[in-house]
Amino acid sequence: MPTINPFTVIFTWNDYDEYAFELQQNIISITGQCCVVSSHSGSEVAHKDWYYIGDDAYYTKQWNMALHLFRNNRIYNTLVQIQADAKCDDWIWFYECLEKSYARFNWGIYSPYIDWSGHYPPTEFIEYHGGYRSIKRTDCTVWAINEAILLQGVDSFDINNKYGWGIDKFYNDLSIKSGREIILDYNITINHPKNSNYDHNLAIEQSKITESEFNKPLKISLCTTCCNRIEDLRYTLPHNMKFIELYNKPVEWVIVDYNSTNKTEIKLALDEIKKPSNLDLKLIRSNEKWNIGRAKKLVHDSATGDVLINIDSDNFLGASYLDMIHQEISTNRLSIIYFSWTEEFRRYRDEYGLDLGFMGKIAISKGIYKAIGGYTTDLIGYGGDDTDLINRAILLPINKVILNDKLKYWCKTIPTIDIDTIELNMVENHVNHDIITNKAEERKLLPESIRHKSIEIRTCDESLDDECIHELYDNIYKTNNINITILKWGQNKGNKLKNTIITKLADIIRPKFNDILDISTWLTQILNEIFNTSLSVEHVHNKYKPLEIITNQPIDEFVIVTSLSTYSTHLLTQPISLQTWKNSGLTIYSINTKDEIEFLQNDYPEIDHWIECDDVSKLFAVPSQKINNLLNVSLDINKPIILINSDIEINASKEILNSFPSIGIRKNYSKYKSMSEIENEGIDIYLLTPEIISNIPQSDFAIGRPFWDYWLLYHLEQMIPEINILNNSFYHKKHPVQWNKSECDIGFYYMRDQYNIPVDFNWIKWRRSKGYTKWRKSI
Repeated sequence: MPTINPFTVIFTWNDYDEYAFELQQNIISITGQCCVVSSHSGSEVAHKDWYYIGDDAYYTKQWNMALHLFRNNRIYNTLVQIQADAKCDDWIWFYECLEKSYARFNWGIYSPYIDWSGHYPPTEFIEYHGGYRSIKRTDCTVWAINEAILLQGVDSFDINNKYGWGIDKFYNDLSIKSGREIILDYNITINHPKNSNYDHNLAIEQSKITESEFNKPLKISLCTTCCNRIEDLRYTLPHNMKFIELYNKPVEWVIVDYNSTNKTEIKLALDEIKKPSNLDLKLIRSNEKWNIGRAKKLVHDSATGDVLINIDSDNFLGASYLDMIHQEISTNRLSIIYFSWTEEFRRYRDEYGLDLGFMGKIAISKGIYKAIGGYTTDLIGYGGDDTDLINRAILLPINKVILNDKLKYWCKTIPTIDIDTIELNMVENHVNHDIITNKAEERKLLPESIRHKSIEIRTCDESLDDECIHELYDNIYKTNNINITILKWGQNKGNKLKNTIITKLADIIRPKFNDILDISTWLTQILNEIFNTSLSVEHVHNKYKPLEIITNQPIDEFVIVTSLSTYSTHLLTQPISLQTWKNSGLTIYSINTKDEIEFLQNDYPEIDHWIECDDVSKLFAVPSQKINNLLNVSLDINKPIILINSDIEINASKEILNSFPSIGIRKNYSKYKSMSEIENEGIDIYLLTPEIISNIPQSDFAIGRPFWDYWLLYHLEQMIPEINILNNSFYHKKHPVQWNKSECDIGFYYMRDQYNIPVDFNWIKWRRSKGYTKWRKSI
């Protein structure tokens, strides 16, 4: 379970020295640590180990001293602040309550019940069992603040603290903005005198300042280093300017020209380029000898945004990347958003030639960046700098967003073609890896005790691992051999929950997995035994939404028809799709050119019938199989067909699929199908009979290219008054789109010329107006 390591500071002033000293000794006997910050009117503190800040100081200077002490003692993960006029009957019980709440809640701020506070209790709260409330506001008589909230808030508070009050309001707001709860604990009571020197008017004015700061639009800072990479920038900048203009919110772009050979070339290039109105572009020159750590530290330290994004000279932002970053950071100010190196990425690179230059694209909250000290400067050449930054950031209890499964944010890079540079980078990467792993103690960027403390917290979480269970359900759905699925699931880089379940299966339950008819009942039994809970089958089933295990016998009545793709992204997803088609008992036809068949057939034994067809559509830039070529299969074999894109997974029984005529609406998912969302535009599946197909005219529309689905549905709407819509049986793993607006325009103009339909006809509105049960002919 997560454990708390509190750093306690007592604030004292006139008339409270004696009580503060007794309280300090009491707390030291409980936790082993306690500091006292004094603003006594005398010229010296009452005790030599206290910190004296002057007799004109009150709460703000005391607080700044407490922050300074906490930042210099980073073996602790929580700051506990106690005002000297606060009384508690049992301070041991206070720290026990603090520990219990820390293990139970993801809080940013904790407060015991204060009797009497003077300016709260709160009016809005959520009540939990056991005497806890999640509230909007606590005060600062006695409170505890999580390290992540403190570290990111230091700079902001110092800059905006005009009146010296409102500290409690600032950190309460910061906690909420960071996705952390504020917990009020009624299990422990702190007594406080009713007199109060709190200046409410100044606190209100200060609150207005901090609130206006929080409500400002998030400012994104793009941080780019460049050393003789002007040609890369010339290529990527025009595209990235368009993406920034589409984003339409404030963006700062800081470019550091780090000792390039040509001292003026970058400036000339930046002066020439057209800049969007929402961009503030800054160029900084440095004549130091190239060092990637120093260069990145300089550019990030110079940025003024709320979120800092490392973007290399050869990277493209992508159309929706900035919007995604804005959404994530707005939801949680304590975030790092990055790509994590995996063996799967190695396979993408080695087997499919995927350029991994996007791996260094890191977005991090400015407060988190400063809290960990930013980029290190003791690495050499290229490599390791981004990994090092990520490794230190993720040790903090912050929101970690890994983009590995979000293909649309990968974005292209300019491939490196200089083989000497590649070989040099490989050597330097090995050196940097040794620095990161073997010299961590010497670097002192994060004390060793913090690293071990954070790792311990992350690996000792006993809560149910939801992602782990979603993964189990998805793996069972993909195959009809449950025995092999469960064993592989448990062995594949298993976490604690996986290992526990597999151990219990082997030692206690030992079911014959293939005899399991109800996976939710089986899983509920295991979870209840492992965690001593009383979860119901209905609760488990509703929470994880397992898909039905389809193990149809071979179907003779109808077949499935597609055209396999040779795109690298589809080469990753097609095998999974085809396996689900086979699980449903379907016979598979694939229509491809001769060259495509030679390239594909050895890797796709699931295909029952390859049909060679070189009469492809030339309507689009990429030649593709005409839709009519696929439809003709139905006429040739005289059977109904399921016409489908090759990256669509099926989870449906024969009874559901035997529904002609129908269209299928897919559900899109990033990782798990239980978290999928219905598609609002494309139509990837058509269930049609030979009689219907014989009345569909010829066209140049092609599978995998835009508008074929609307063209086909347009004809069906004219022929059939009502078509079934199947929307809970088809799934699609998200990936970058393969088409663009210019290709859509081809479809628009084709429909105009062939059917006299206005080019500005709203096809998306037409598509969405039909609903998701029956497609009825427009009146």
